[in-house]
Amino acid sequence: MLNDIYEFIMSDLRNSCRDLFKTGNIPSMNAVRFNEKRGISNADLPELQMGLVNITGPLTASSSHAKIVLVYDIRIASGQLNQRLINDLLWWLITRVQYLSMNRGIFVYQDVRPITAINFSDASVGLSNVEATRNVEGFSSLAKIRVDLHVPNSLIIPVACDNV
Repeated sequence: MLNDIYEFIMSDLRNSCRDLFKTGNIPSMNAVRFNEKRGISNADLPELQMGLVNITGPLTASSSHAKIVLVYDIRIASGQLNQRLINDLLWWLITRVQYLSMNRGIFVYQDVRPITAINFSDASVGLSNVEATRNVEGFSSLAKIRVDLHVPNSLIIPVACDNV
């Protein structure tokens, strides 16, 4: 389920990126998973990365379901010393998360619609975040989004360690 939720969010971000870049004021952007690419060059920027950084319970919210919260980091590296691009990209991200929240019901996993909310949490912006830009100068941002799940206990099946 976690990979499916990741793909649901990331595919929307990738697809909406294409529309964003057709306007002409933002260059093409790469969208990759955390640690999917090792090196980076200016031609790769701007770049968006998304990775799951936190999962919280309670896994036994009731006798019929679990309540799970996923937190994703979204890193945007602009590669530009002008803050206008990172501001445009953050505004785009906020609007896409709002769109996903309003349309969360289209995500179905094994006949269940487990996503109850998708929220933009916060974002920090700064110059030359070495971890996000891999030593490429420019403004970057680290944003967080939160995904709340209401999962039937029938989908939470214990897995023996030897089967993993």
